[in-house]
Amino acid sequence: MKVLVTGGAGFIGSHLVDRLVELGYFVRVIDNLSTGNLDHLSRVKDKIEFIQADIRSQADIKRSLTDGIEQVFHLAAHISVADSMKNPDVCFDINVRGTNLLLQTAAEMKVKKVVISSSAAVYGEQTTLPISEDAALAPLSPYGASKQMDEILASLYSRSFNLPVVCLRYFNVFGPRQDPRSPYAAVIPIIINNAINGQEITVYGDGNQTRDFVFVNDIANANIQAAKLDSANGLCINICSGKPTSINQLITTIRQLIPNSKEPKHENARMGDIYDSYGDPSLARKLLDFSLKEDLVTGLKQTIAWMSK
Repeated sequence: MKVLVTGGAGFIGSHLVDRLVELGYFVRVIDNLSTGNLDHLSRVKDKIEFIQADIRSQADIKRSLTDGIEQVFHLAAHISVADSMKNPDVCFDINVRGTNLLLQTAAEMKVKKVVISSSAAVYGEQTTLPISEDAALAPLSPYGASKQMDEILASLYSRSFNLPVVCLRYFNVFGPRQDPRSPYAAVIPIIINNAINGQEITVYGDGNQTRDFVFVNDIANANIQAAKLDSANGLCINICSGKPTSINQLITTIRQLIPNSKEPKHENARMGDIYDSYGDPSLARKLLDFSLKEDLVTGLKQTIAWMSK
């Protein structure tokens, strides 16, 4: 099987590439390295084909889909919610125009399946929990809106252009290779980094806000399952644990795993932060036979070990 991974040098993309190589796929990776890092691919660099390319370039996309690529895993994206609020034009250019160009070219070149990485950001603030796929979408950022537009494009290309596309709505992904130094870093690497380095851990608000954490290896497995099975074609599917974890619970667990870490300090809640968010994984179980292989503590231990290096 010949596959293309866009954004394959990124945090999630590189873990997917590792897994595909383990399974014996021919893997081609494209990444413009704006946020990706070639070091993430060091384990498999001699077993893959890497092209430094941009999904907004039609020539780059066509070149990446040559030689009989059968499946595409589309992870290249403008990934920062905060930056999308400052630069919505850049976000839409990458996430919407770039995705449309990829789907258009994939349809023309008779690709057999495309799996798009979407996000729970399409849901916005929801009052009915856990969040199921039939919830009304109400994104609160250009990033969330761009992912909703990607899902509309996916449905269009599945219906009208004979291109099977599946969208996976990730909740809070964590694991090794997630950069804690980025100004837009996710909560887990920030907390672990501060705990390891003896710095205070900041909690915004009361800390009882909940999130749904999924280890990155499980995200990789969900992608591979979605590409294999036709049952999910044209659909959007939650990839989540279904288990709410409060920020206070998360910090307590991390501090138990990292001795002598400092007590957290509380600051005012940040405007725009969603309070409760956790998903319903029923559809993924039914259509993808998907279940988590790594629980939160096991995933945190692996992440701490990587960050400690």
